[in-house]
Parts: sequence; C-alpha cells; structure tokens
Amino acid sequence: MKRGCAIILTFCLLLSGCQAAALAPSDAGDPAWMPEEWQRLPYEEFFSRPRAAGEANAWTAPGGTFHVAKTEAGLQILSETGETVYTVPDSAGLTGEAWASNGVNAYCATGTEVLEVDLKTGKTKSLFTGENVRELTLADRDAVFFIASAGEEMAVYRLYLPEERLDTIKTVPGYNIYWLHCRVLDTTLVETTYMNPDFYSNYERTQAEPDSMELNAEPPEESMNDYLICWAIQFGSGKRPLLRSRLDTRTGEETVELGVIDNCWFGEKDLSHDHFSPDAKNYSPWDYGWPMAREYSGLSIEPEIHSLTQAELENYQLLFTQIAAPYGVQPANYYAAALGRAFASPEELDLSAFFAWGFPEEGTADHVEQYLLGEEDTVWLRLPAKRVAEVLDRYLGLTEVKGLRYLEETDCYYIPLTPSEAGEPPVFTSGDYNPQTGVVRLFYTRDGREMVFSMRTLRYEGRAGYRFLSNTEA
Repeated sequence: MKRGCAIILTFCLLLSGCQAAALAPSDAGDPAWMPEEWQRLPYEEFFSRPRAAGEANAWTAPGGTFHVAKTEAGLQILSETGETVYTVPDSAGLTGEAWASNGVNAYCATGTEVLEVDLKTGKTKSLFTGENVRELTLADRDAVFFIASAGEEMAVYRLYLPEERLDTIKTVPGYNIYWLHCRVLDTTLVETTYMNPDFYSNYERTQAEPDSMELNAEPPEESMNDYLICWAIQFGSGKRPLLRSRLDTRTGEETVELGVIDNCWFGEKDLSHDHFSPDAKNYSPWDYGWPMAREYSGLSIEPEIHSLTQAELENYQLLFTQIAAPYGVQPANYYAAALGRAFASPEELDLSAFFAWGFPEEGTADHVEQYLLGEEDTVWLRLPAKRVAEVLDRYLGLTEVKGLRYLEETDCYYIPLTPSEAGEPPVFTSGDYNPQTGVVRLFYTRDGREMVFSMRTLRYEGRAGYRFLSNTEA
C-alpha cells in the first residue's frame, strides 16, 4: 500500500515538473518580436563598406516588422500596424524622445548619456556620459552615432556596440553648440549642418549687446539661438549662414557647401526651421516667415538702412548706365534698357522697348518669317524664345512673355525694328540699401528730373547680378 502511494506521488511530482518546464521562458523560445541572431563583424570589417542607417527604428523578426516607441506606459514594442505587443519592464521612468532599436536592445540619447535598455528585462546600461548628448542614430544594428559636447567644441561620435569602441567623427566650434545637426547616411557617410563661421561676429555682438537686436519682447532663453540665426540672416549682408558637410569616414574626404535656412516659422512652442537649403538665392528674412515671428512673438526689428558711398555709386553708374549701342553694333545693356523705361513692377515693363536692340547676331526675319508674320513692309527683329526666357528670368524674374509676336514654327518672338539712339546716361546722385528687404534704391537725374530705380539683389550660381523691381519717379 505504502509502495503504491509512493509511486503515485512520484508520478504527480514528475507531471508537475513537466508542466512547470513547459511554462518556463527558457523552453518557450524567443518572443515573436525578437530578431534572429546576426553575425557581429570585427570593427575594421564592419566599417569597411557602407551599411544602412536605421533611422526608421524598425527591425524584422519571425513575427513580422516591429519598432520601439516611448509612451506613458513605458518603452513599448509595436507591430507594423501600431499595435502594442510588449511593454519593457520598469521602463516607464526612462527619459529621452528619439529611441532606436535593433530588436535586442533599445538606445537613446537622453541629453546627459547614451542609454542602452535590454528589451526583455528592462535592465539599463550607460554607454556614454557627457553634455548635450542628442540626435542618436542606429546604423546596421551595431553602430550608434550621436552628438555631444567635446570640451569647447561639439562633436559627432560613433560607438561600435560589440566592442564598445568610441570614435570622434567630426568636431565643430563651440558657437554651434545649439546649431549642429547630424544625419547618418550610412555607416561610412555622415552629413552635418552647422553655422557658418562668418556669422560668429554677429553672434558675439548679440551676446555682448542684447539690446542690439532691438527687441520689444525678449524671446525665451531656450529659443534665443533661433532668433540669433534669423538676426544673422537679416544683417548678414549677403553672406550665407549655414555650412553642410558630407564626410566619408573611410577616405577622410569631405565636401562642404554653403546654404540658407529655409522655411523659418513658429511652431506651437518656439521658432522652427528646415535647417538647410542649397538654393542659391540670398533670401531676405521676410522669405523665412519673419512677419509671423513678429506677429506672434512681439519681435520688432527696425530697418537699418545703409547709405551708399560715392565709390558704390560710381560702380552702379558704370554697371547700369553704359550706353547701349544701336541695333547691329553690340548686344544691349539690359541694365540701361530698364533704366530707360518707367514701370511699377516687372510685369508692367514694355518688353518691346526692353528688347529694342534685339540680339544682333540673330539678325532680322527672313522672307519665310516675313510671310508668316504677315507684315512684309515691317522689318522684324528675331528673338529666340529660349534666350528671351533666360533674359527675363535673369533680369526681371519673369516666366511669362507678354506683348511680343510669337511664331510656333520657329520658336521665336519678333519685334519691329525701330530707329533708336542712345541718349546721355542718367547720373546717380544718391542711394541706399535695406538689408531687411534686400532692396537697393538708386536716385538719379535725367532731363532735369530726379527718378528712383528700385531693385532686389539676388545671388546666382556662377554669376552675380540684380533683378529689377521697378523704375518710378521719385
């Protein structure tokens, strides 16, 4: 009897043990969101060729595609459809906004450190400690890139996770502490955007003389640098405020280009930017949404009009009033042509008069063109449409041609040849430049009357010049 009871008891204990073993995580296998193991390469081999940057913060596992997100409940793993499949234990109090994960660990730049979190257990580990630690990117599962202070400078760092090996990719001066941004294109190519050193003097001046910004309402301290950047654009006198660098970490080759801040506007809390535009135009602050800044922040900046010096006036005199020779002698000086006509806006300019000298090398219409034009007693100047478009864009910013005869058969415009003589050039007496609007005004005399000609300066790739806004009487 006793022996029978012992056998039954032993059987029950074995059954209980088997059930417990069946429920144990070690025998249950990895969760569906856990990726399969991957090969960890030696440091040199890993960075010997480009590997994708994981900015999408997603990984593929047997159960599908997943990503990590920080919520009020803690660090959570979400499915491709946004459904929560797992909450990392004890992760509710973790700080940081931009989280990246390879499916085994999650990583975040918290401002003071780079944090690693084991997704299964929630255990945390500090991989880097410093100041201004931000903009973390995970590249090909095993490399983390981020920005942090480096003494008096800011730096872009690269951390190889399997060996916990830290490299400094690029350093920039300390003035860019709030303006350095980094984009990891792949594990060998890093793009950084930061303030042009040409603007350091503006920054120093504003720091030393806060009132020089002429603010009615002082902006919040945390967004001060945004205002400094816009202020630098406003008074930068044509300089471009940003540098964008692309660095190949394998070869050390670096390419740098100048750019401007594009689309400066007010968000819900502070001033925001699309940080870089390679557009060649030297925009005025109004093109960056500065009127919005003025409307919502109480910001008021008085125009700082600069009077032109005598030397500057003489340069304009040479550029804008060289006598344009009659047809057939030399190409027209379009600066002089615009000065000879009154118009309140480019659209109002009489293009027949503007192109009165034509394109001498194109000559006049032949007998076929004369027939198509239907006025055989008129001598017509031939203006190829492509060249007309280039001149209008270059000098007037126009894309539409009005008032000129056009033949589709030749893709040319035509204007009647009219006798014209170049008169005495006007004499510039004074002028000024408004850095807020980029407008130069030139006052000049002609036939005993004083006129004013307005234009906006723009920068072009490979060439510099002016576009005409108006030419009206003072």
